[in-house]
Amino acid sequence: MGANEHSGESRDVFKNRFGMILSMAGLAIGLGNCWRFPYLCAKWGGGAFVFAYLVGVVGLVAPLAIVEVAMGKGTQKGLVDTYALTFKNKPAGYVLGSVSAFGQWAQNFYYVAIMSAIVYFAVGCGTSIWNRVAPDQIYDSLRGNKPLSIVLYVVLLGILLYTGVKGISKGIEKISNIMVPALFILFIITFVVTVATTPGIVDGLNYYLNPDFSQLANPSLWVAAVGQALFSIGVGPGALLVYGSHIKEHGEITVSVLTICAMDTCAGLLAGLCIIPACIAFGIDPQSGSSLIFKVLPVVFQKMPAGTIVGLLLFVGMFFAAFTSACSNQETAVTSYSDAFHMSRAKVVAIMGVINLAFGIPCLFSNGWESAWQLITSDFFFMPATVLGGIAYAWVFGVKKIRENQIDPDSDIKLGSWFDTWVKFIAVPIMVLLAAYTFIQAF
Repeated sequence: MGANEHSGESRDVFKNRFGMILSMAGLAIGLGNCWRFPYLCAKWGGGAFVFAYLVGVVGLVAPLAIVEVAMGKGTQKGLVDTYALTFKNKPAGYVLGSVSAFGQWAQNFYYVAIMSAIVYFAVGCGTSIWNRVAPDQIYDSLRGNKPLSIVLYVVLLGILLYTGVKGISKGIEKISNIMVPALFILFIITFVVTVATTPGIVDGLNYYLNPDFSQLANPSLWVAAVGQALFSIGVGPGALLVYGSHIKEHGEITVSVLTICAMDTCAGLLAGLCIIPACIAFGIDPQSGSSLIFKVLPVVFQKMPAGTIVGLLLFVGMFFAAFTSACSNQETAVTSYSDAFHMSRAKVVAIMGVINLAFGIPCLFSNGWESAWQLITSDFFFMPATVLGGIAYAWVFGVKKIRENQIDPDSDIKLGSWFDTWVKFIAVPIMVLLAAYTFIQAF
């Protein structure tokens, strides 16, 4: 389908390859790069974890991502219509696609709450808030101020919804062209300032990067590394497919996806260089998740000679990473629902905005509610959707058909028939096993 039948207009596409790559990099680079990748890298032998992560990216995640993006490019449809086409069963496709799209978008219920805290911390770092509030109590002070928390949430959600209404070329691509390069620049400057001003930083760098290759014999390392790669790039739940559906007819995919994977890995490494060595230099145990950036980092910044500037730069960079990922979460549902149910983009966004407020505001004041949605979206939506997507594209629709029609003809690198075998019999089975293991571990 080359046009949106419900609107009679040509499908909104990325203006150029550069904008497409930056938009998809924004999809991949999110808060996990800032608060999970660095922690796992430090925990699992530094360079050894990076090696395992890269093996997972090249051998598993990149091939699956290439197939998913190409599937979207070929169908020019959202997730709902794509599943209906793939399974040749409209009711089943609509149920599976609608649920998967909801699961991807539902991450924004708590994502916007986290973004509001990041904005508060960025402003707080710029004004040395730790001189007025105990560093480990700053987050609690924000959540204790209900009017401010709600205002920040509503404003940020409004900006996100406006971006959704503007669409791909006038919304997401424009935002990504600014925010993605900016977050890399901010992370690099943060790292340079940290190294130049923090005593004992060399010990922290050694802790973070020195490879302990003995860890490669530990299966848990590989599960953590490949799982992080799979989650970070976002294979399966539909965001890559939706962005792929907005690529021009003869858009290149293979090298573009590999570039995106490389950018995602670099973002995680850079974020880690900004965070973990400083924690170690001041004798503070780094943690994973939101506690790392909202509880641990303020304590670190208070101790750093240049803590004010480092904190400001780092939190602004993290906001850019979070916002571009939130855009992709939202767009997965907007494109999928507007395509399938023949509704205008503005109407879909308006409905989603009301739902986002209803389910998102409670995340500001209830850790249990926020944790519940994190569990639901990661274990009950993401993993099943990842498995469903991999099987649907590679086995049901057929990876050979996708490669021959959408990947190789326009690619800078011709993959050939070996790629079909690798994806069907190596990448997809490993992904299924990993998803099953992760799902079981959740209980």
